[in-house]
Amino acid sequence: LTSSFGEYRPGHFHAGLDIKTWGKEGYRVFATRDGYIYRVRISPFGYGKVIYQKLDTGEIAVYAHLQRFAPGLEAIMRREQRRRQRYSVTKTFAPGALPVKKGEVIAYTGRTGIGYPHLHFEIRETEDTPINPLLKGFVLKDDVPPVARQIAVLPLEYGSQADGSQMPAVYDLEPVHQHLYTLPRPVQVWGVAGLAVSAFDRANGVNNRFSIYRAIFYLDDREIFRSTFKKFSYSQTQQILLDRNYRLLVSSGRKFYNLYIEPENTLPFYEPHRVFQGSIYTKGFADSLAARTDYLSWLASLPSPLENFEERFLARFGSSPLPVAPGRHQVRIILEDFWGNRAFVEFPLIAGPKVPPPEQWLAPAEAGMLKSRAAEGKWLRKRGGTWHPVLPPGFFETEGSNGTGDPFLGWLHSLAAPLQFVPESTWGVPGFPYFIVPGALPAEPPKLEPRLSVWDALTTVRFQSDQSVLFPLQLQISNRRLGSRTVPLLALDDRTLEADFPSFDLANDSTSLVVREKGTGKVLFQRKIFLHYIPKDRGGSCTAPGGIASLQLPMRASNRDIYLSFEPVPRRQLQANPPGDSLSPVYQIDLLEVPLLRAALLKFHLPPSVPRMRQVGVYEASSSRKPWKFSGNSIAKDGHTIFAQIHGPGRFLLLRDEKPPVIRFLSPRPGQTLAASRPEVRIRYDDDLSGVGDERDFRLTLDGRFCITEMDPEMKILRYRPDWRLRAGKHKLTLWIRDRAGNERTRSISFYVKGKP
Repeated sequence: LTSSFGEYRPGHFHAGLDIKTWGKEGYRVFATRDGYIYRVRISPFGYGKVIYQKLDTGEIAVYAHLQRFAPGLEAIMRREQRRRQRYSVTKTFAPGALPVKKGEVIAYTGRTGIGYPHLHFEIRETEDTPINPLLKGFVLKDDVPPVARQIAVLPLEYGSQADGSQMPAVYDLEPVHQHLYTLPRPVQVWGVAGLAVSAFDRANGVNNRFSIYRAIFYLDDREIFRSTFKKFSYSQTQQILLDRNYRLLVSSGRKFYNLYIEPENTLPFYEPHRVFQGSIYTKGFADSLAARTDYLSWLASLPSPLENFEERFLARFGSSPLPVAPGRHQVRIILEDFWGNRAFVEFPLIAGPKVPPPEQWLAPAEAGMLKSRAAEGKWLRKRGGTWHPVLPPGFFETEGSNGTGDPFLGWLHSLAAPLQFVPESTWGVPGFPYFIVPGALPAEPPKLEPRLSVWDALTTVRFQSDQSVLFPLQLQISNRRLGSRTVPLLALDDRTLEADFPSFDLANDSTSLVVREKGTGKVLFQRKIFLHYIPKDRGGSCTAPGGIASLQLPMRASNRDIYLSFEPVPRRQLQANPPGDSLSPVYQIDLLEVPLLRAALLKFHLPPSVPRMRQVGVYEASSSRKPWKFSGNSIAKDGHTIFAQIHGPGRFLLLRDEKPPVIRFLSPRPGQTLAASRPEVRIRYDDDLSGVGDERDFRLTLDGRFCITEMDPEMKILRYRPDWRLRAGKHKLTLWIRDRAGNERTRSISFYVKGKP
């Protein structure tokens, strides 16, 4: 195999098995059981050439990306193409019209549609429900266990923590042996949290990475989550963005399996199936949160038969999070492939708050408070740009140099370089660091690079510094809702600082963020942001500054409320100037840390005076060879609004495409003389911006006769072989082609066939 059932594909699940053909085409494809062929489709996209067979069990087998069909079926489909005068056709057959026996050759492997040469094979219960084909008794040699790479802890409610932060914490797993993985230290959680695991399966003889088949999550030997990838419905396939963790996908590019059930996830993988099943809740969190913020004040005022405030809080999550007492707990995760090979992930989890200290930056004279904890953590001394481990002097065998008789205080006063102390709890969890800073501050202030994370009710602003931050900083937040509020920036380490607040405090308002040195008030960073709020149950629209661009999200576009930023990008921040004729600024749609399960409409409103609207399209910045990818160019009824569907965050703009596609005849070449009387015609095409859509956008003729031409959109090749033998002498090929902006090109060549005229 090269791919397994349930693997991640952008926006959907892989619905079958991909069978390796070693980069070659033409291997025989056999019917897997008795039955009959009831549908055949030919397309340049998707599955390419594909056969749908009704099995004697009532199920459906799908064989895709075929090079060609068995001779009889191939002849039928060619006649259908000629009848309809097009390459893309679908033909259905009456039950029993095309019977096949198990083991009968029905086709040959190829690379039509998407991907390299391989055979895509599916079994479906019904047209809409693919199942894992391995459940039908196919045997593969596999004694290799899955591989676990990382564990993530994800806060799921405002005020929750993963390693002291409201943002997800990701940890690299360490192998103990081939089957067991662990973490070097315990993981801290507080509030409502879920776990996710980055893992993949292996098999004998290949290097490909496959999906796992089953994941089981135990907490203190109690099973709280189980998923098994047996089947799903095509109507649910976009929910892969709920089964795999979307936040971690957009932030790291890695695929993590959620070990809890997200809202709106209706996939049939889970036992039992309850929203938030697999998440955990630390007892006491709701009361603690209510005591320090008014975030939950509305909850206490709601009519409810539940008297206990904590019970009311948990009812918001369907009472599915597992309540756990503060203290140490043991996590055990089992990752299993279809053949029962297992990998285990085990580590301790500490439930309880990680409490920030009142002050993290101390002068030597103030650091005596750390003496009682000095042996419970790690001490580091700064030398140049790095920190090195250091120990206090033998725990105070000699008198200090400050005349107090206290060696610890004397040691602190005698050091000219900054110290860092990272305390450790009795459970082995590192606390927030302290910094003991003698002498003058650095001459150059730190440069702060912000990252704003907005996920449902959780907003965190995290700053990454280019050097160690050796003095306290404050974040001033100002908008109409809040007025002006100043909060300390919490140091997670010497270069990472953050603050958090409820997302609705920033919703639909221009908010100013200013970072200052505490005491001096010197400004180190300032920026204005505007967060648009789109409730999931109603949907809505928002408009970017300037009024040119707007975004419309349908009801239930996501499984959570959406907070997003929609701003023009300064040209200086672009890696390259946009090509073509740019009709708008570049707009960044950002902070979509919740998945879009339904497409949004991005609209650009242009003056009626703009000419040749067909050439104007919406483009998205791309990391591929071409930096701008065509998204769409639908024109609204008003005649001057261009719109396109989008499926996530990105950078977008309007471009005019005025250049027609390029044509290059590969074979036969212009003027070439051929011996073959049925030569293969191969033509390469390319287009700088909008690209060529489908076979409606080209027409090939040979000696004036229309040719049913195969399109390979990945290789950008057109192929054709005549059904008749060409007479000897001169022949003419003519190709007309059009891109999606309406730009056209026509090119003709002549070639010759040997022989007697």
